[in-house]
Amino acid sequence: MNRLLGCILVLFFLAAGELAAQTVSADPVSKLRNQRNYAQAYNQAIEAIKAGDYSQAAVFLDKALEYSANAPEALLQRAKIFLTYQDYDASLQDVETILKNKPETGEAWYLKGILWMMRDSVPQALQCLNEAIRRNYTTEEAFFYRGVLKNLQGEYNGAIYDFTMAIDKNPNHAMAFHERASVRRLVKDLQGALYDYRMAVGLDSTFLAAYNNMGQLKMILGDFQGAVDDFSRTIRLDPANNQAYNNRGQAFYLMGDYPKAVEDFYAAVVIDSAYAAAWNNLANAYAKMEKYEEATNYYTKALQIDSGFAVAWLNRGFVNELLGKLENACSDWNKALSLGRMEAGKYVKECK
Repeated sequence: MNRLLGCILVLFFLAAGELAAQTVSADPVSKLRNQRNYAQAYNQAIEAIKAGDYSQAAVFLDKALEYSANAPEALLQRAKIFLTYQDYDASLQDVETILKNKPETGEAWYLKGILWMMRDSVPQALQCLNEAIRRNYTTEEAFFYRGVLKNLQGEYNGAIYDFTMAIDKNPNHAMAFHERASVRRLVKDLQGALYDYRMAVGLDSTFLAAYNNMGQLKMILGDFQGAVDDFSRTIRLDPANNQAYNNRGQAFYLMGDYPKAVEDFYAAVVIDSAYAAAWNNLANAYAKMEKYEEATNYYTKALQIDSGFAVAWLNRGFVNELLGKLENACSDWNKALSLGRMEAGKYVKECK
């Protein structure tokens, strides 16, 4: 009997608690109190975000969501914080909750797209950013990242359009100019690309990648001195940039200034001794100066690093031929041919 009474009492108190909860939630005064407490916690979170204290902001947002579980603005801010801390699953969960209740929230679609980008899911990310822009979330970053995704998908005209929209919204968006330049290179609009690179470095004088890429483009256009100037700027900004040394060495090589090319190629391999392309280029410069033994040694160094480096096999074959080592030359050309350098075939025929 006592045990049965205990069960009845427990059931009674549970039912009473549920009723009390329903009564509280229906109480206008309690509802107003919850709204006030939510607003206070949310505002504290925003102040913490402005101060850069994201961990404290997350605490306030958790508190705010206790008072209003599906408040979209609080969920959105918390999702951004989760994204900052690379907790992509938690961020996506908050975004999904927002979109379930308010699918018209463009910023949530944008954030979902960014989260898919972080997971390298390009089609899903692009679909979400399309939806964000359709829902009138038309910020510069929405267009910029959609341009990045379209570029990855090979939609070059669409990418150029999106980068242009980002620039229209923010004419100081150096990265958008740089990315548009990269796409313009792909569609062979080289002068348009050059304009964009110039705009990028004009807006950000420390933009290493833009200087480096502009230098490479100038080499394609035959402006070797201009390329040297751009690579030199990169090196001044980043003295340990082995790629910039290699690129400047190539520009000097194309200008016929082989001693300066040697200096730069050597600087590149001092910075990174495993830089096979720079060893190959160093060998090329020595070959141009008719220092064939040194050239052979450097081609060999490149091949020790990368045995599949077909061009180095081909080049070493040429130098071995100049040294009168025809058997070695034929061996190198055969190897180059086996690795897909089809032009080596005509030299192999001479070996028979």
